[in-house]
Amino acid sequence: SFATSYRSDLLQRVDDATITERSWQLVLGLGGIDEIPDGLTIPDDVITFAWAPQNRLLGLTDVAVIHGGHATVYECIEHGVPMVVLPMTLDQPGYAARGEFHGLGLAGDGTTTSRDTAAMVRALVSRVLDEPGFGDAATDMAAAAHAARGNGILESTVRELLTS
Repeated sequence: SFATSYRSDLLQRVDDATITERSWQLVLGLGGIDEIPDGLTIPDDVITFAWAPQNRLLGLTDVAVIHGGHATVYECIEHGVPMVVLPMTLDQPGYAARGEFHGLGLAGDGTTTSRDTAAMVRALVSRVLDEPGFGDAATDMAAAAHAARGNGILESTVRELLTS
């Protein structure tokens, strides 16, 4: 998912990372673009959407390759999906670092000056898929998030901040 930060070079790098992995199914959201842009080479077996139905897809996903925006990180946690984060700007490197710290996935580099090749992206995805600790941590974080939602702590903290 790179919908809010569409860059064809990064999508190409992710696509190229999956070409040799025939057991992987790649689904790409093109950030609102209806047709595959010139210069982006996407094989026929890759599913593309102008806007991918992300929340529905995450329930079927083994790993998400994302840029690390707040909403997508939250949705991955909500679904217990480990992440490969390729941050580009703003708060994304921070979310990538926090995800790694908590064992929710691995971080690469999504900037235009990145030296992360398709092979490096493939290695990150393979490691997240092959090492069960990432999936276990994502599942545990999802359970903690679901439990916290119903305990009233967030609500009482917000009320306290708003009334003080």
